[in-house]
Amino acid sequence: QEFGLSKEDRRQKENGRKRHGRVMKDRDELAAKQVLGYTRLKGVTFWKITDLYKDSYYFGYVVDEFAREVRRQGCSWVAAPAPRALPILGAVALKAGLPACYIHKAGELPGETRSVSEGPYKLELPVSLNLKGHKIALIDDGVSSGGSMLACAKLLEQAGGEVVVYMAPVMYQYAAAKAAREAILPPVHQAKIFTLFDLGDTPPPPIEGTLAL
Repeated sequence: QEFGLSKEDRRQKENGRKRHGRVMKDRDELAAKQVLGYTRLKGVTFWKITDLYKDSYYFGYVVDEFAREVRRQGCSWVAAPAPRALPILGAVALKAGLPACYIHKAGELPGETRSVSEGPYKLELPVSLNLKGHKIALIDDGVSSGGSMLACAKLLEQAGGEVVVYMAPVMYQYAAAKAAREAILPPVHQAKIFTLFDLGDTPPPPIEGTLAL
């Protein structure tokens, strides 16, 4: 199974994923093609992940791949934290034909809730949401330390669900982000991560031309 592969084997496998017959070889492609904008503050790059939603090719690629993985994992629900991952959540749920729920920050919901406090993350879901027996794909806009995904997973498990895959378009490969993932995420959770692109701290030089579909 894919999640039993080494990190290098997974990287090679993901590099070979295709859409419309074209191989996505460059995992820094979103940055190199200047699909994503960025700002630099005190020597740190902040990527504008929401720019992905402006590009129909790349957004469509992400949705197609995520929906395919959701089906492969046998998921019966998809979930995401609000707000930046909601466009992907809605599109994947529609493509896969599955129900979706989004996870709120603490204090946003009226009535009785179940909640999780994990480091800086304070999240909640309505008590009425019953996910017992369901396999869930948890979607976010990017994976950095993995702390938010871990908090979301604990909350979904409180509701009775089982998170079988963590999905995000990009994996941040800053040295600090990688070190934080190693420290925060147990291996069993790291093995569930499914991403399509890597983003480093230094933007790669732009690639000339356009991509053929």
